[in-house]
Amino acid sequence: MGRPWQAVSVLAALARNGNLRRVELAWGASIAAEWTHFVALGVFAYTAGGASAVGIAGLVRMLPAALVAPFAATLGDRFRRERFLVVVSLAGSAALGGSAAAYYVSRSELIVFALAGVVGVTSTIFRPALQATLPSLARTPEELIAANGATSTLESLGTLLGPLVAGVLVSVANAGVVFLVASGALLVAAGLVQRVVVEGRIQATAPAAMPRPRELLAGGFRTVVSTPRTRLLVFLTTAQSFIRGCLNVLIVVGVFRLRLPPRLGFLLLLDGRAATIVVTAPSRGCPPGHQCVVGSFRLLGAGAGAVGYLTAAVGVGGLVGAFGALSLRGRRLAVPFGVSLVFWGFPIILVAAWPNLVAAVFLLAVVGAANSVEDVAVFTLLQRVIPDDVLTRVLGIVWGLAMGAIAIGSVAATGIVALVGSRAAFVVVGAILPLATLIVWRQLVRVDREMLPPADELAIVEGVPMFAPLSIAAKEHMATRLVEVPVTAGEVVIRTGEPGDRFYMVADGALDVTNGVSATVRRGDFFGELALLRDIPRTATVIATKRSRLYALEREDFLAAVTGHSGVRAAGEAVVEERLQPA
Repeated sequence: MGRPWQAVSVLAALARNGNLRRVELAWGASIAAEWTHFVALGVFAYTAGGASAVGIAGLVRMLPAALVAPFAATLGDRFRRERFLVVVSLAGSAALGGSAAAYYVSRSELIVFALAGVVGVTSTIFRPALQATLPSLARTPEELIAANGATSTLESLGTLLGPLVAGVLVSVANAGVVFLVASGALLVAAGLVQRVVVEGRIQATAPAAMPRPRELLAGGFRTVVSTPRTRLLVFLTTAQSFIRGCLNVLIVVGVFRLRLPPRLGFLLLLDGRAATIVVTAPSRGCPPGHQCVVGSFRLLGAGAGAVGYLTAAVGVGGLVGAFGALSLRGRRLAVPFGVSLVFWGFPIILVAAWPNLVAAVFLLAVVGAANSVEDVAVFTLLQRVIPDDVLTRVLGIVWGLAMGAIAIGSVAATGIVALVGSRAAFVVVGAILPLATLIVWRQLVRVDREMLPPADELAIVEGVPMFAPLSIAAKEHMATRLVEVPVTAGEVVIRTGEPGDRFYMVADGALDVTNGVSATVRRGDFFGELALLRDIPRTATVIATKRSRLYALEREDFLAAVTGHSGVRAAGEAVVEERLQPA
């Protein structure tokens, strides 16, 4: 972590990247629509059918998303991701507009609930598609971290402010108005993403034939299973989601004893990721005709309002953590990820050791801060280690697993409370992530040490001013394509009149360039671009004056990078014009 001013400077750099600025604003609009719809749907469902209808509405909103997201996300790797985001936003806007029409015309619960499932799916698949797009828009590792930090910050703000705005609108108008406002927010998101252009794509065109859905999905699962680093990160992320599900329940049952009507066998809570299911069963001590949460207890000795305070504490901590995460180093993220998991668990243990509301608010704020750091670190890592052509699919699987783990954790928490008691439940749940992190700590250190591409090759690419406009994904792809070329003193690298087949960058040493006049190139310099860009024979002879080390980029790879990005193409032409100027 660095000083606060570093985070401010990173955010300023992010704001200067027009494409990143637009896609982050679109994400903010999407989050706002998601949370306002959540509130309006709950109000509509409760008015229509009471508490049981709220549970059903939440289930139909989240269950299709959990099942469909990993499959739908495959389309983000089949088509241009920025266009896929536009289509997703428009589909969500149409579903919300249809909800408003159903509210005003027929008040049909069936239609509103069915469209809620569509909104849930579009909200869920927007996330992996957005996260897969960011590496193609960010130009440096620090800019990518800033983009992920902004994503986390906007999500925390949406969690805090979205329900508040929706609540005001419901109070002064009705749920139909909120549906319309949410639909408008997604239209704004579509308009913003429509102006986003991903240049210098690694895979510029889609395959000629559409692969079968099973083949598309299998590619994502194959990457998760066969790549140790990816498998480790997905495992830890899923474990953290399981603990999140447990915590959602512990916050509720740790404050007061819930009593539910006999017709409702579960209580459905929702957060920004998935549904939380609190399973209930008949229990001694419950009033006749009621059910009680299994193993519920009164750990904190606070009223029902404490649930709101504790949940808000997680959100406030998340804002602080997202700001701090902006100062993370671009290539050393696995260890901070592991540390954040430890701080996800220890505060939960301390809630049991220090059972009062003020302490719990502070400790859960620490959990929220750790959650933001964890999100920024792990998703940046995944964006860096997963091949770009399967990135949306893998992230869709990650989100699907996370949602399922939250639901399972929600159910498991009640069982843990029933087995070990109130305070011990916090200790058991809180200890899982620190212990898991301790077990795999060496593997996390190895991930940081073995991050590809090698730092030297990437540094060479980043040192070429012509390549500055390229995204970090394109630079890293280019770095993996470099060929190391050692040369001895007196060796000729290129000769005047030969065909141009490579672009060269100097890593070490010194070389003499002769094309009518003589010049020396050293580390950080480059040569060979003129013959490639103008498709002419070499115009100079380059001879090593001492033992040197070069990196070469083959003609096809160089031309794909330069001609595929308008900014790089302009920079290359400027270099050519400068080379052709008479001495």
